[in-house]
Amino acid sequence: MLKIIIQFILIFVTFINSYSIDGQWVYFTANTDGSVSRKHITDIVIAQNGIIYFGSYYGIDIYDGINWQHFDNTNTTIQSDTSWQVRAICLDSNENLWCATEDDILKYDNINWSLLNNQDNKYLNLNGILCDSNNIIWFNSGRFLNKIVNDSIKKYDLIKDFGLPSAHNFERSISYDKFGNIWYVAGNTSSSAPIGIVKFNEDNQIFYDETQLPVIGEFNVSSTGKLILANNTQIAIQKINNDWKIFDSTNSLYTGGVFDFIQNIVEDNSGNIWIGAISDLWNPTGNPLSYIIRISDSENLDTIRLPFVGDSNNLHSPLIKVIKPDDKGNIWIGTYSDGIIKYIPSPNAVYEKNKNYYDSMKLYPNPTSHSVFISNYLNNCSELKLINYFGLEIKIPNNWIKENINNYEVDVSSLSNGLYFILLKEKDRLYSLSFVKLN
Repeated sequence: MLKIIIQFILIFVTFINSYSIDGQWVYFTANTDGSVSRKHITDIVIAQNGIIYFGSYYGIDIYDGINWQHFDNTNTTIQSDTSWQVRAICLDSNENLWCATEDDILKYDNINWSLLNNQDNKYLNLNGILCDSNNIIWFNSGRFLNKIVNDSIKKYDLIKDFGLPSAHNFERSISYDKFGNIWYVAGNTSSSAPIGIVKFNEDNQIFYDETQLPVIGEFNVSSTGKLILANNTQIAIQKINNDWKIFDSTNSLYTGGVFDFIQNIVEDNSGNIWIGAISDLWNPTGNPLSYIIRISDSENLDTIRLPFVGDSNNLHSPLIKVIKPDDKGNIWIGTYSDGIIKYIPSPNAVYEKNKNYYDSMKLYPNPTSHSVFISNYLNNCSELKLINYFGLEIKIPNNWIKENINNYEVDVSSLSNGLYFILLKEKDRLYSLSFVKLN
């Protein structure tokens, strides 16, 4: 007889300022007192001393591990709203914070805030900012790529000076590698779609157009100098021999939807690739689903679903905007309107089912009001668990479980409305099928 373990976890419907679940997820909610702190996060950087800076459309939030600070035009001498609509941030070697905003460059020296001189309005449409290995600040503004050295600005007209396309208009659109190259996604004034990627230095420039790359979209440059590319349907990783490893619907499963809307790509200190994504697979609560995608090497892809938040009348998946790993391997997640989430990876992380092994397994009906059925249950799965993410175990009578010839039936009629997972254990890993209970 298959060993069946049933767990039921109550929905926690109200959140305080910080709330920890099972040591794996920590929530820092957007303030509910009318302030705009921790809302619509656009970028994250982490200082060597562990202080974390969050850029947002409403200013800057700073977390030292205990306390939070929020800065905007209400508590500084910089009064313009648009000067605090932060699109990207970076730290220099002196731990000064630099911010590309809607139309300004902000600098914070941990005491004072100041603006880069912008009287000629030549730095509109700022999208990305970075500090390279030589402690030079670079930022892009449409057709211009600019660098700051000792408060002096050098501006390159990409089109006129080099015959290169302009940078694409989205946040965090530039990056750099350890070899001194600046990379950016190229745009097209006649289209909202990116058209390629540019590798730039002051001696040499290369434009990789869409015919030279397997994927065009969000990107990162790995610690080995290889490209990581992702768009709504594919992820491509450049390998050492310059071949490409492609993940798409034919060999992996992101969410079960048609598209994943990739938000950004990062690499942690161990070489793992992490991707924040929002699925177009709309769940019965009326919201799309957010995932973290982890690629531990060039062959293995896992997805980790973010737990639902909100009260019983507004249960939803928090929409990912940006992710960032810290030195301890934790993943910090900035969302659109649900604050900031810290994910602490563990051996018991809930992974979505891999299509290669579990494509034939079905859970139905979904949503359900009475029972769920699991067909084609694999023999190498040693346990089946029914959970809602938050972990309070309740013993369910055996007569709620029925083993049929071709499926398992679980009576969930007594459960409260909400999202639940059927967890399948294979050796030391957990995979999940989700369903929603609705009366």
